[in-house]
Amino acid sequence: MIAEHINQEIALPETLDDAKKALTTLALEIRRVLLKTRDAVDIFALSFPSTPSRIKAIKFILATLTKYGVSDKNCISAANIINNYVLSFVADEIRAKHIFSRRS
Repeated sequence: MIAEHINQEIALPETLDDAKKALTTLALEIRRVLLKTRDAVDIFALSFPSTPSRIKAIKFILATLTKYGVSDKNCISAANIINNYVLSFVADEIRAKHIFSRRS
């Protein structure tokens, strides 16, 4: 699966000591990897995260959110919000890059 291949390039932070820093670092790492591969945002958005490295990333995010103080009841929703934010941000960044490159 292509999404699994792309996701394997994402390096998870090594520690959860600072949950805010871990989530920020992970978001930037996901952004870095998505920007390297054409259509990666669409591939991630359209595929169900059921492969080993994607499940590992989800578990990391859930553990980090728990450490950050998010209740178990809200962890899945918060993880989805983070996922959607990163994917949307990168998609917007790609669109803006294409718009400005056409104007040059």
